[in-house]
Amino acid sequence: MIEIIRANKENIGAYLKYFEPIGVYIDKREFVKNLDKENMDIFMLVENNKDTISIFGLNHLRVGVAEAWSIPGKLVEKRNKKVFCKTLMGMLNFAFDKMGLHRIEIAIPTYLGERGFKWAKFLGFQFEGICRAYNRDYQDHSIFSRIRVWQPEQ
Repeated sequence: MIEIIRANKENIGAYLKYFEPIGVYIDKREFVKNLDKENMDIFMLVENNKDTISIFGLNHLRVGVAEAWSIPGKLVEKRNKKVFCKTLMGMLNFAFDKMGLHRIEIAIPTYLGERGFKWAKFLGFQFEGICRAYNRDYQDHSIFSRIRVWQPEQ
């Protein structure tokens, strides 16, 4: 069974213990420290209540606006990638419907090229531009956003 679990100080250590990210290094102590930040929500996609498939979250930038991020684990390669993408889609919908967001942004390294663009489009994001020297490694990133469709209250 696959489920989404909201990370907290009590549970994150157990789920990160065997998590193997794809393509990035994670300082697990830094992750736990980030749970103290009021502007961040961290979620984990977990199978059978023990195997962490992916970690994803929202950094709240200002009222109604957040940056979404995701770190897929090696289990994504072994499982159906569509389940991973549909779960991310569900998290984005949850953020709009339950967390009161009206704008979600993502930043994708430009070296991912067309693959990054396709993934962002699949999740419903629109390209906004390139942000130069975006991270501490001075890598350029493509910036995408997804805007909640405004509907007047009835």
